[in-house]
Amino acid sequence: MPIIQIDAFDTLFFRDGKPFSMGDDTWANGIFPPNPSVFYGAVRTLYFSEHIEDFSNANSDNDPTQSLQIKGIYYSIDDKPYFILPADLVKEKEDNKSILLEEVDKNDFIDSSIFSKSLQPTSLKQIEAIDAGIMNMTGMNDYLQKAKSSSYSELQDYISIESKIGIARNHISKTSEDGKLYRVNLTRLEATDKPKLKFFVEYGGLDLKSEGFLKLGGEGKMASYKRMDNMEFPLKAANSKSEIFKLYFLSPTFFEKGSLPKWINSNTLEGMFQNLHLKLENAVVGNFLSIGGFDMKEKKAKPMRRAVPPGSIYYFRLLSGTMEDVIQTFHYKSISEFETSKEGYGIVLVGVRS
Repeated sequence: MPIIQIDAFDTLFFRDGKPFSMGDDTWANGIFPPNPSVFYGAVRTLYFSEHIEDFSNANSDNDPTQSLQIKGIYYSIDDKPYFILPADLVKEKEDNKSILLEEVDKNDFIDSSIFSKSLQPTSLKQIEAIDAGIMNMTGMNDYLQKAKSSSYSELQDYISIESKIGIARNHISKTSEDGKLYRVNLTRLEATDKPKLKFFVEYGGLDLKSEGFLKLGGEGKMASYKRMDNMEFPLKAANSKSEIFKLYFLSPTFFEKGSLPKWINSNTLEGMFQNLHLKLENAVVGNFLSIGGFDMKEKKAKPMRRAVPPGSIYYFRLLSGTMEDVIQTFHYKSISEFETSKEGYGIVLVGVRS
């Protein structure tokens, strides 16, 4: 699959899912990292800017971008890919190394989840969650192959936040409107003494030029892009003969039943996915994301939905089928629901469960 690297020239702004109306609100909330649909839209817009003769077919049955698929989104630091830290990695206080939570017999006083096992650290030291951690390819490969600890970095060390105050203008008179003052926080992908943060976007189904410019984010800021022709970094799926495995979510995903896939029975926690009979035995899920958007074809806002955040981990037991089937079915595939898979939602990697 082709990969492009995106390098922002200026600050970026990515809206969250909450409605914002100047005059009623004074603060427009932003998010970082951006959702996969941001890159999907940016690549589509880029294609039409390079093929203006096809623009009249946009959002029609003859839309040349309808085969576009986002296959992976990664951070780029020193031209190397970085991944959001898995949610079952935590840290001991005053330590910069993550440790893996492991399944132990459940204690009802501290764990009221629906699962029969509790996820706890093997160390008796105090632990805390890692907020916005990232890890390099070596660390992620080791994690998928059952490593119990790993070094990590914090995303906030690579960005800086800049506030902007603005006011709406009348489209006709071009004068400012009373009561329309607002403030936003913009993200600059640079920080002192750190390499510049960029993005890798892996895609398919569309031909782009080898390099150029595109617009990114809510304010349409310019960024450059270039195709990384000699770069390929597929992470290896866990090589295991065991009937137990984990799924790591590379990107946010939508499930019809909230945090539970629609093919999993809410009572037995079992289900069939394609030809695999699976049982969900545990999960580590971060705080839900509220994601909406705008439907260009229907000319209206998309319904707001809750999404499982990237980095979330689901532990499964294979009841029928083989691990080769598991890897073929899941690794680098999307299991997002609501027809959002082509936008890059719900991409999972297969790992060994501890």
